[in-house]
Amino acid sequence: MRNLLKARINLNLLKHNLKTQRAYIVLFTVFFFVLFPSSTIVKILRRDGFPSMLSGDSVPFALIIFTGMVMFFMPFITQSYLNSKKAVDVYHALPITRNDLYLTNAFSSFIIVYLPFTINYVLGYSLLASQGVNFANHHVFLYFAFASILFFAIQTCNNFVIMNTGTLANGLVHAFILFIAPFVAYGAFTSFVESFIFGVSAFDEMILSYLSPSYGLLRLIGVPSKNQVLVVGTVWLIVSIGFTCFNLNLYNKRKSERSEEPFTNHRYFPLVVSLFTGLVLTGLMSLFTYSNDSSSNKGLADYLTLNTFLIPMGISFVMYIVLDFFRYKSTKHFAKAVIHYFIIAATTVSICVVLIFTNLLGYGNFIPSTQSIREVKVTHYSVVSQLYPTSYYYDISNLVLTEDQSIQEIVNFHHKILNFYDENPNFGYYDSDYTFENENAQKAPVSNIDTISIEYKVRGGFTVSRNYNIPSSLSTSLYTLANNWDVQTSAHRILNPEVVLDTNSVTFFNATMTKTRTLSFTENVRTEFINRYKEDLSSMDDETFAFEESELKYVLQYSAYTYDAQRDIYASSNVSTLFIDSRFKYTVDYLDSLIGGEETMNPSGSSFTLATFGENDIVIPQYGLPFITIDDLYGYAILDSRSLTRDEAHALSSNINGPHLRTTSKAVYVVTVGSSTYFLPTDFTTTSTIDN
Repeated sequence: MRNLLKARINLNLLKHNLKTQRAYIVLFTVFFFVLFPSSTIVKILRRDGFPSMLSGDSVPFALIIFTGMVMFFMPFITQSYLNSKKAVDVYHALPITRNDLYLTNAFSSFIIVYLPFTINYVLGYSLLASQGVNFANHHVFLYFAFASILFFAIQTCNNFVIMNTGTLANGLVHAFILFIAPFVAYGAFTSFVESFIFGVSAFDEMILSYLSPSYGLLRLIGVPSKNQVLVVGTVWLIVSIGFTCFNLNLYNKRKSERSEEPFTNHRYFPLVVSLFTGLVLTGLMSLFTYSNDSSSNKGLADYLTLNTFLIPMGISFVMYIVLDFFRYKSTKHFAKAVIHYFIIAATTVSICVVLIFTNLLGYGNFIPSTQSIREVKVTHYSVVSQLYPTSYYYDISNLVLTEDQSIQEIVNFHHKILNFYDENPNFGYYDSDYTFENENAQKAPVSNIDTISIEYKVRGGFTVSRNYNIPSSLSTSLYTLANNWDVQTSAHRILNPEVVLDTNSVTFFNATMTKTRTLSFTENVRTEFINRYKEDLSSMDDETFAFEESELKYVLQYSAYTYDAQRDIYASSNVSTLFIDSRFKYTVDYLDSLIGGEETMNPSGSSFTLATFGENDIVIPQYGLPFITIDDLYGYAILDSRSLTRDEAHALSSNINGPHLRTTSKAVYVVTVGSSTYFLPTDFTTTSTIDN
C-alpha cells in the first residue's frame, strides 16, 4: 500500500504511450461502435422490433464481453518490453521511479481500451434515450461502474502474471490458467461435495462472481439486482487494489536479467501450478467416481478405488509434466517433476480423505439455528406441487417459508432426516423396496424414493444448502405445511395483498366448472375475502387441513402480475386458480353472498372429460395445473377417456373433493376452459361407478 500511495501517473509517459498506441484506440472505437451504437441506429432507422428491441431493461452484453476480452490481452501488448532485457534496461534508465513506471504503463493499458468502451456505451444509451426509452427501472450508470471495476480487475490479474513471467508464451499460458482456475475450483469442489459429502448440495453459482471477474461480466447478461452489483463490485474493487499493491512490490523487486527467462519469481510456479493440479485431480476423481456409480451417499469405500484414481491421475500427471516442460524448456528435470507430482497427488488425496471422513469437518450435518434463519426454501416436487395448485407459470417445485413457525417445522424435519440416516446408514438411491412406518403413510400416495433439497438463507447473507434421498413415506409429514400462511400466500397470490392483480375482476366457477360468473374484486372485497379465508384456515389443525375429505364448492380464476426482483418491477401477468371447499365455511358464506347462489351463474362453455386409469396406477393430479393433452398425463396408462355433456358433468358435483386431498382414485374429472385444462379430485374408486 505504501508503494501505491507513493506512485504517480507520469503524464509525459502516458501521452507517449497513447500516441504510439493510437492505432489501437481507433480500431477499438470502430469495433465497439459496430457492437452497440451502430446496431441501435439500424434498429431506429428500420423501426425493427421498436420499442421492444430498444428496451431500457437490457445490457449491451456484446460490447461488455468483447471489451473484457480485449482488456484480457492488452497488458501483454503495452508491457511487452518486460520480455526483453534490452527494452527493460531502456525503460529503467528513464528518470521515472519504478512505482510511477508500473502505474503509468498499467493505466495506459487500461485507458487504451476503456476510452473507446466509454464513448460507445454513452453514445448507445444516448441514442436510446433520444427515442424515449425509459431507464427508470434500469441501473445504466451502476452497470457501467460495475463493468469498469471488473475490467480493472481483469487487467490487474493479468499484470500479476506478467510480473511473475519473463516470456510472452509463459505469460499467456499462465494467464489462461489464472482465467480458468476459478471455474476449475468451483467445479472440482462442487463435484467433490456432491459425490462424497453426505447431504451437501451444489454451491450457488453466484460464488463464481467473487472468484472470477470474467464471470461477473457474464452475470450482467442476466441483468443482476442492484445489491448483487454493489456487493460484487465492492469486493473486486478491494481485490484489484490489493493486486495492484502486490504487483508494485513485485515490479520493484524484479531483476532485468530475469527477463526472457520463463519465470522471474521462483515461488510462482510451484505454488500456482501445484494448487491448479490439485484442483484438477480432485475434480476428475469426483467426476469419474460419479460416472461409475451415479448413486448418492458415497463414502471412503467408494473413493478409495482403482476407478477413482487411475484415469484422473494419468490426465493430471500429463498436464503437470507439460507445464513443467514449459518452465524449463527441456526434460532434464523430469524425475524431479515426477516426484513433485506424486507429492501433490498424495497431499490432495489425504485432504480429500479427511474431508470425507469428517463429512466436510462436520459441515455436512450442520443445521443453522432457527433464530439465525431468515428464509428457507424447500425443493420437493411431489410434495410441493400438491401444496401449490396454481398456474402454468408458477414454479411448483420450490416452497419458500419465512415465518418462524414454518422455519422451525423444516428444521425439525431436517433433524428427522438426519436421525433416519443415523438409524439406516445403508439407505441409498436404489433401496426401492424400503418402507418407512408413518401414521399418514396410507393417506397420501407414495412412490419409493424422493429427492428433497433444503436451502437456508442465514442472516448475514450466507446460504446453507442440503440435498437428500429419503423414503417417500417420510415425506408425508410435509403435507401438513399446507395449513401454513406462507404456503397459502405463495401458492395463491390472490391472498397476498401486496401482489398486484391484472384486473379487479375474478372469474368464479361452481364445483364442476359447468357454470361461471365474473365479479368485481375491489380492494375492500379482496380484504374481506382474505380475512375470511385466514379465519377458516386458523380454525383447522394441520392434520385436518391436509387429510380430511371435503366437498369442493368454488373454483376462482384470476390474473396476477409476477414480481421481478432483479429489476424491481412487476413483469408478466399469469393466470392462477384457487379452490374453495366445504371446510372454508366463512369463505363459502361470503362468496355465496357475493355471487347470489349458483342459479345466478352462467354456463361456462367448457368441455368435460372423465378419464379412467389402469388398475395399478395411483392418480396424483396437480389440481389447477393446465396440461396440453390428457393422453400422456404423467405417463400413466389411460384405460378410458370419454367426453361428458354439461348435465352429466354437473351431476358429478357431490363427487368432487377439495383439491388438498391426494386421492387414490382410478378416475379423474377433467375440465377444459379455453386453453387451460384442469383436473379436479373425485371420490371415484372403481370403473363401475363411472359406468353407472
